[in-house]
Amino acid sequence: MATLPLSNPEKQYGDAKTLDTFKVATKPLPVSGAPAPVRGPGRPTGTAPAATAAGGQSSLPPEHLAAMQQLQKAEQVATYWQNLAQTIPSEYTQMYAKRATQVRDRLALKLYRDTPNFT
Repeated sequence: MATLPLSNPEKQYGDAKTLDTFKVATKPLPVSGAPAPVRGPGRPTGTAPAATAAGGQSSLPPEHLAAMQQLQKAEQVATYWQNLAQTIPSEYTQMYAKRATQVRDRLALKLYRDTPNFT
């Protein structure tokens, strides 16, 4: 059976240049070996920098940041006591879990009311 010529065996103008450009612009992926674009140094285009970098300034007022950190700590405490109350269902652990949940809810409502454009 005769073989079919699938492509022109003669080199066309620009083939070597295109292949060299492709080799430089791509690298093989570690698992599949498929060519992937090579990323240059720096941040990829189209992504905005984070609000706070290491040692950078935040766009939020310090009182709002303090309130958010306070709420985060209250959430951790409430979660701790809720887990403990489920593990050791005594009167005291359930009382502390209920109180920690109330404090967390109060701080969340205060943060919601005091922070502009929160909705």
